[in-house]
Amino acid sequence: MNLSNRNATIDPGPEPERYYEWMLWKMRQDDKVEVNFQEKLEERINRSNEYSIKTVDERADEILRLKDRIKRLEEDMAYMKKETYE
Repeated sequence: MNLSNRNATIDPGPEPERYYEWMLWKMRQDDKVEVNFQEKLEERINRSNEYSIKTVDERADEILRLKDRIKRLEEDMAYMKKETYE
């Protein structure tokens, strides 16, 4: 999928009435969608690369923080249940 940034700057303009002109207009819009798709894909790849760079220690630290958060939430839920039944 080789898309140039030239397609991203083309303004398709108002919708034409003639069939063939409309088909060309629609194709220009589809090109814009493909460019947006490519940009989103590149963004996701960059995010996944950033995540894969994290070390095991960083991930372990995140896991411990999440476990602590879950424990606090469970304690809060137990407290709320206890209050509602009293």
